[in-house]
Amino acid sequence: MVFAGKYNEEHKHISLGQAIKEIMNLDDPLGYELIIDRKIEPDEIEKVRRLPQTIGWRYKPDSKGSRPCGCDYCIRSSIKANKIRERLNPKTGTEDYQTLLNKIRLSQNDEEVENLLYKIQTKKRRDDPSELMFLLDKYNHYVNRVLASTLGYFRHNNTESLLVELLSHPDPDVRDYSAESIMKIKGKDGLSVLLLYSSDPVIKQVIEEHRTED
Repeated sequence: MVFAGKYNEEHKHISLGQAIKEIMNLDDPLGYELIIDRKIEPDEIEKVRRLPQTIGWRYKPDSKGSRPCGCDYCIRSSIKANKIRERLNPKTGTEDYQTLLNKIRLSQNDEEVENLLYKIQTKKRRDDPSELMFLLDKYNHYVNRVLASTLGYFRHNNTESLLVELLSHPDPDVRDYSAESIMKIKGKDGLSVLLLYSSDPVIKQVIEEHRTED
């Protein structure tokens, strides 16, 4: 028995024969997948086939020709991410940090706060980011994640210690973004910081990704 269906739709638990028949009769089989929810033993593998690199898609089926999302989360680790970001989110005149900070303090809307944090990310800042930490756990978890990402744009003495504290946050995505922000501000020296937290599988994954980039 296998789980079968489009990658972004609910899968059915059916026999392998049924799944093969279903995929052969589809008008558009792109994104259809078969999942075997158990370990495959080596002696069960009868044949391996090398497929051309041009088969498949980079982002999702039918993505070619469509406008990609330019937010940091969606294009993170993407090829030519900076060019995509600059094309979709062209830089305009940037507001100073204190103006943005005051707007954040007055806001009662989590979506508005997120947008203001993204505006802070339009340039590197030398201000003290500790003034933003009142946002932590005040709104939804998305604000927490954007906050962790935003800290990576600050070149202040307090930035690293704030990010290190976030490496212990209960939300794994906050820890992930915080680890990435540490690498952003410290470069390869950030690995020595993250190694102290390598027992966390989330942070260990960030370490491995950056080691692979060497």
